Amino acid sequence: MTGAAGTEGSGGPEGSPAKEAPPGLRLRPMRREDIPAVAAIERLSFSLPWSEAAFRRELEEVSHSHLLIVEGPPLQEGGGGAVLGYACWWEVTEECHITDFAVAPAARRRGIGEFLLQGLLEEARKRGMVRATLEVRIGNEAAIGLYEKWGFKSIAMRRRYYPDNDEDALVMWKESL
Repeated sequence: MTGAAGTEGSGGPEGSPAKEAPPGLRLRPMRREDIPAVAAIERLSFSLPWSEAAFRRELEEVSHSHLLIVEGPPLQEGGGGAVLGYACWWEVTEECHITDFAVAPAARRRGIGEFLLQGLLEEARKRGMVRATLEVRIGNEAAIGLYEKWGFKSIAMRRRYYPDNDEDALVMWKESL
């Protein structure tokens, strides 16, 4: 999935064209067989990771949930196609609520997160969503920078939101997809 020009409604950074996919990447819906790879990235990325069972529930039982993966070249020589990142979002009336988003640590800083976010926002817009929201750890500067680049604004703070270390969550909002 790639987006149209970064004009109003495309979800892209203001005044810039939508990015083309980095070579060899493909965005597609998550399938059950992707869950072990996704859960492995989740464990490497978060101190309070979702379990494989949680991903299965989101995929199979939550009707308003959408899960995407970025598939690309193997991270190691001789491997098959690899799950390099994933995202989960919910349809809440006309709002896209991003609930989980990560890129494999070995694949970071290569444009994969931006490609994933662009595709997620494009899919949400096509499904009738008009705005988006998410929570992010206040210390996750890389993620905050990505979301700000794509037009998300900080609108609130959830104090002591994360129970593992009482870190605050920044609530971010994108008014128009």
